[in-house]
Amino acid sequence: MSCATGSSLPSTRSSLSPTFGRARLTQTQRDVRAPGSCASKHALLAEELSRIGIESRPLLVTGPLVPDILRDDQEFAAGIQLLEVHECLTVLTPWAGPLRVDVSWDPALIERGLPGTLPWDGLSDMAVAVGEGGPGWSVPRSRLREAKEALRERLYTAGQQETRDETLRKLVARFKSWRRASN
Repeated sequence: MSCATGSSLPSTRSSLSPTFGRARLTQTQRDVRAPGSCASKHALLAEELSRIGIESRPLLVTGPLVPDILRDDQEFAAGIQLLEVHECLTVLTPWAGPLRVDVSWDPALIERGLPGTLPWDGLSDMAVAVGEGGPGWSVPRSRLREAKEALRERLYTAGQQETRDETLRKLVARFKSWRRASN
């Protein structure tokens, strides 16, 4: 990670110039665009941002489990009607105020058509990995997992969690094949 290189970085938000801050934020979000879960990527991004004096808060949103580009693929038919509880961040910048930041999909997947923002200007909200328009909840970092599970319990009826998990396994396999094809 670029933020862990030992370079001299401002330690407070007030000392962060807009140009430097945007550059560090966009570099940091590029650094975490590798395979992994939304939870792990955004936890890492929050940690890296904190190191350079930029605050963030977890943001939970819901949207379709199956991305629009795969809605007609019969392999994912069982999960078409399910919602996913997705994790991203609200990043509190001194130059643009709060920004929604979502680094879930790596470039290879965004290039295949999954929702994402490439390139990102560091001045505007990023696209959400589960699509736009779903509700959102800001939750304390210390209770993030608990809040996410509570939302899932509210969203899924008996048997739907298993369908979600199986659909997610299939999606992960498809995304791995897309990454391999792009290398």
